[in-house]
Amino acid sequence: MTDFGAVGDGLERILREAESGMPKLGQMRERIGELVGKGEAADGRITAEFTSESGLCALELDPRVLRLPVAELSQEIRSAVNAASKDFQDQLSRVSGEFFGGDTSSADPRGPQDAKPFQNPAAALGQLEKMGNSFAGQMKDLLRELSVQQQRAKDAAERFRDIGRDSS
Repeated sequence: MTDFGAVGDGLERILREAESGMPKLGQMRERIGELVGKGEAADGRITAEFTSESGLCALELDPRVLRLPVAELSQEIRSAVNAASKDFQDQLSRVSGEFFGGDTSSADPRGPQDAKPFQNPAAALGQLEKMGNSFAGQMKDLLRELSVQQQRAKDAAERFRDIGRDSS
């Protein structure tokens, strides 16, 4: 006969872990959406902002920078945009570390190792979606297994009832 107690304990553990993890994913997605990386160049006369949703979402040029030679202006704009992107990635690494238990004080100047997959905003959101899909698949498997176990319990109960009727 099957020990349903052990199965039930395992299912409860899986459900507790799943319930505790889902809000974290939503919170992380929300936090990533709020991040804004900022950068500047040319002594603050060029500013840029970078977000997960839009990438480069703002670029402001003080009219005085238009006096720079084109090659220098181009380089300064790239510097501001790269600084904004790096600031965004640094913030993303910190948020990823908070949610996934990473060490945000890594000696690696590129950030904590376990936050690396989340430095690209699209990859981070893709990873969250993949985790959600995996969770959904596990829940379907769990429900299927519960259904099988429930049917087995029903069949066993009917057999016991039949045995009781036959002995009367």
